[in-house]
Amino acid sequence: MVCHVDSNLALNNFNKNFLDSYKQIRSYILTTIDPLIITKEDTLILYHRDHQTSIHISVQLYHHINSISHIAFTIYLKLFTIKLNNRNLSFKELKNLKSYLQEIHVNQRSLNISDFSSSNELFQVQLDIINLSTQFIRSLIRSKQLNMTKSKEYCLKATKLASINIRHGTRIQIDHLYSIFF
Repeated sequence: MVCHVDSNLALNNFNKNFLDSYKQIRSYILTTIDPLIITKEDTLILYHRDHQTSIHISVQLYHHINSISHIAFTIYLKLFTIKLNNRNLSFKELKNLKSYLQEIHVNQRSLNISDFSSSNELFQVQLDIINLSTQFIRSLIRSKQLNMTKSKEYCLKATKLASINIRHGTRIQIDHLYSIFF
């Protein structure tokens, strides 16, 4: 014998089972993991010793950090097709790199340490990413070809700086939370 259940009731049952399971796991996590930090959009929530503290986090800082890190990624993307072809830079590719180099210089002049939460160290990392990237572009323009060894070195250094960038941004947010909570 097959029992027929109304479609809406069946869907509601799925939702109810999910919500019940979610509530159980949420309760378990909140009572066993201490401290627990959760981010929700532009809010950082700290659960610690049966207290909940929420703060607004600077999404803008994340975007500033991310924007600078995008310089290195943009260079990689610009070089991707060259890497697949003959590694010699065409007139058009050289012109494109020169234009991007100029754009970096123009934008670099407008950077302000206050964009990076008054952290000298974080600001220095931004400058290091920019300097590394501009030096690499200049070397490409001078040699008019893609040197795979130098390209790999650049990518490794840029990746390391981007990781430092992320750690700094996270540290600033956690320090902010700590200063409010303690």
